[in-house]
Amino acid sequence: MTDRVRFRPFTGDADTRISLANAPLELVLCQVRWPELQVLQGDIDEQARAFGSQLVGLPLYEKTREMGFMITPEGIQQVDGGSVHTWRSLDCVWNVTLSPRHVSVYCTRYPGFEEFITRLENAVESVATHLNVPVVDRVGMRYVNRVANQEFITDLEKYVKSAALGFAGFTSESGAARPVNVINQARFETENLVLQVRSGVLS
Repeated sequence: MTDRVRFRPFTGDADTRISLANAPLELVLCQVRWPELQVLQGDIDEQARAFGSQLVGLPLYEKTREMGFMITPEGIQQVDGGSVHTWRSLDCVWNVTLSPRHVSVYCTRYPGFEEFITRLENAVESVATHLNVPVVDRVGMRYVNRVANQEFITDLEKYVKSAALGFAGFTSESGAARPVNVINQARFETENLVLQVRSGVLS
């Protein structure tokens, strides 16, 4: 596999690589979504079995129901989102989920982009082979970092730019007020891509 093109809209520097010795990645997920399709209406168990037969290294299987909520003038209504099929590795680190509207690949111990993209390609190829999906309307990546080291948290300004900290970096002049729980959210757009960043400090 050739090295991927790195897209760095904030720095413009696509050459520099920074690898942390102990990266705080809690979860890495990619989801591929498509519009509601006629061929995937109703029970998709047969397609799901065929899809799962092509997955590599995921012997565990579970079928659940996806539920959603719709806000209407009459109040909140529960909506059945259909069946969700999940395959997992024996250690539950690698997971693939399939529903009538999407396929997701995620891991809880990230080994690097090369292995992740190999497993993603395996799932997407199985979608193309067994589900007859003609069009995709969204591809999303999610990286979840979690830092629990209290010494690091109390000195965030040393490691994180103040603009990204929001109120987490706020210090009252008297010292009597300190942030306890802080949630920040930002949305950036560049070309045809959207980047959403959520960060927070929970005590």
